[in-house]
Amino acid sequence: LLKTIEITEIAESLLPPPTLTPVPTVPVPEEGRPLSKLDIAARENLYTGKPAMVIDTAKSYLATVTTTRGDITIQLYPQDAPESVNNFVVLANLGYWDGFPIVFVEPGVFVVTGSPGGAPDSDIGYAVPSERKRANVTGAVGYWFREDRFGSSASQFYILLQDIPAMDQSFTAFGEVTAGLEVVRALTVEDKVEKITITEK
Repeated sequence: LLKTIEITEIAESLLPPPTLTPVPTVPVPEEGRPLSKLDIAARENLYTGKPAMVIDTAKSYLATVTTTRGDITIQLYPQDAPESVNNFVVLANLGYWDGFPIVFVEPGVFVVTGSPGGAPDSDIGYAVPSERKRANVTGAVGYWFREDRFGSSASQFYILLQDIPAMDQSFTAFGEVTAGLEVVRALTVEDKVEKITITEK
């Protein structure tokens, strides 16, 4: 039987202090492409969360990727992959990929950029949800899938040079090359993305 309960007041709690929930750091649109001024290595783990939605999914967005081999035009698909396109637009306008090296090339298969450390686990620091409505066909542009984060890398993106249907299970395709596929085919790890310019219609 419980016979008595005695309450004693002490000056300090004996419980461990609560773990503070970190405030996410997220990309915010700014003028002047500020991320382009950072060294490539300093662009790793910059943020802990995705940007707020700033695009209008009813509009059309084009990305012009200027490389050391020429220009690549990409039609983005905000209706099918709104969070992925929004993230791409915000980071491109901040200059994240300006001066970025091409980090991996599988000739005739795909090209990858957006990893500061040139490794699958090196990116901007957060993942975006998978949005797998579009097929990974020749010319598809999408985010590299990070299995360790169960989502898409927010900065590593690929351009396909052949159809790879097996990628549809995990990889988000959010755009398609409409001009300059021959430029993509010519890219090597010696090349760079000089700038990505977003046009809204």
